[in-house]
Amino acid sequence: MTRLVLFILTFIVPGISFADKATLPPNPEGAPGPYTANPLDFISDVYRFGLALGGLLAFAMIIYGAVQYTVAAGNSSVQSDAKDRITQALIGLVLLLSVVLILNTISPAILHTKLPTMEEIASVAEPIPAPPKCSNLAGVAANNRPPVPYPKTNDPNLTELIGCIERRAAEQNINLGSKFTYDISHPTCNYTRGFPLCDNKCSHGVNSCHYGGLTGRGGALAVDFGMGTGAGDTWGAATDKTMRVIIEGCNPGAFVMYHDGHLHVSHSSCVGN
Repeated sequence: MTRLVLFILTFIVPGISFADKATLPPNPEGAPGPYTANPLDFISDVYRFGLALGGLLAFAMIIYGAVQYTVAAGNSSVQSDAKDRITQALIGLVLLLSVVLILNTISPAILHTKLPTMEEIASVAEPIPAPPKCSNLAGVAANNRPPVPYPKTNDPNLTELIGCIERRAAEQNINLGSKFTYDISHPTCNYTRGFPLCDNKCSHGVNSCHYGGLTGRGGALAVDFGMGTGAGDTWGAATDKTMRVIIEGCNPGAFVMYHDGHLHVSHSSCVGN
């Protein structure tokens, strides 16, 4: 009997902290019989069943021990076993009642816990702000992490780099051709770091240095030079070497790439491409 009581105390009674009989919602149309929407109802039922089972078994053991004690008159060994059985049953009842009494003394609410409803959760949950609409490009720019500037502009580091390259290229009589920094064809992409949220596509990849890269806060950090009219994909080996020396002298660590007939230069502070 003592082992049974310990089992009930170990596995059934802990459910008391979560059990509560919730009001059952109405059945869906056509569903047979009642059903329980709250999973704690099951724990509550198991707990009540465990208490009832423990009490009935304890009562049965007391009766059985009493009958055994009476029938075994004169047999001290059997009577001793019967008294021991009755004692264990009484101890089990005391333990079961003590648990309920102790929990109720600590906090009556422990015995009547229930899951919060969705309405209760919604009443304390902080509302999630809706993202800015594309008609509010200043809000879209500020919504980036970190934010990007509005209106579109060049990062001061890029402006300084371009000025240095143009001066030194002019000294070498190198025609840089056209010059593009931020996205002109798809201007909304300048405020989304290249994510096509407000346009069907962007001119450069996501987190491109043309959009400030991954972490830039000051604007575009890359420039594309057209390399002069009719220059093709290269100025020739000599000019190519000269340009790389110029760019390295203006910004050590800058990223340089020839692509689709233009020279791409990203400032060394850009985290991106």
